[in-house]
Parts: sequence; C-alpha cells; structure tokens
Amino acid sequence: MASMGSAYFLFKRVGIFTKGLGVVIMLSVALIATIFHNLLSSWLEFEDPIFFIIALWAFGTGIFLLSVWLAKLLSDKFFSNKGREN
Repeated sequence: MASMGSAYFLFKRVGIFTKGLGVVIMLSVALIATIFHNLLSSWLEFEDPIFFIIALWAFGTGIFLLSVWLAKLLSDKFFSNKGREN
C-alpha cells in the first residue's frame, strides 16, 4: 500500500516520474538496494533490514509507476481527440 501511495505521489508531483525514465530509476534503486542488502548480510553475518525494506519499497513503487505510465500512454494514444472532427 505504501508503494502505491508513493508511486501516485511521485507521478503527480515529480516531473521525471511521469516518463519511462522514472520507472527505470525506481527499478535501478531496487536492484542496488538488493545488492547492498546481500553484501551487508554476507559481511556482517546477519540480515540487514534497512536495504531489504528499501528494495521492497522501490520495486513495488517501480511496478506501480510502470502500470500508471503505461495506462496514461495507452489512454493518450487511443482516447485522445487530436485530429478528430466533431
């Protein structure tokens, strides 16, 4: 639920997240946080909760941003009134 809320906020308030680049950024953050989580867990020999939570949040937010971005892209393409006569 937090991922959906943050995806909605980022899509509405931050300009870069209205484009496909925002999806790439969030999924990259998820990948980097996953790598840091695994590295710290192996070095410290206990589970690191911080990077794990960041990875889960970023992945969920990236998926929701992808779905919102695709829905907007498809609705603009198929339901726009550009070039149509009344």
